Amino acid sequence: MIHTLTDNIHYSLPAAETDRPLLGFITGSKATLMVDSGTSPAHAREFLSAAAPYGATPPAYQFLTHWHWDHVFAIPTVGAECIAHELTAEKLAQMQNMAWDNAGLEALVESGFLPRFGADCLKIEMPAEE
Repeated sequence: MIHTLTDNIHYSLPAAETDRPLLGFITGSKATLMVDSGTSPAHAREFLSAAAPYGATPPAYQFLTHWHWDHVFAIPTVGAECIAHELTAEKLAQMQNMAWDNAGLEALVESGFLPRFGADCLKIEMPAEE
């Protein structure tokens, strides 16, 4: 469900059961900016579909608030130019070299990089090892 802050700013509420964060979009006269990309391709597609009736065109830009998986795993699905702080970009580059399959998730939990809750939510969001 999409909520309206102003005529040009809309957002979805977070979902605790899968750690889906709040996503937002800002519509301008020339482009739409999406705030964070979401936890999974399905999350991004659902949000973008729900946003369309509110005037959101496919985003030209996606602004990443930070690097946590639940905010960035749908970057390729959104397919828009990313805007992020340089420390976020560094963390994303580090994450690209990590294994995110089920065995990799367990290793990330053991290392303390990812909490158990995050790994469990990720398995729900993307049940097939993508």
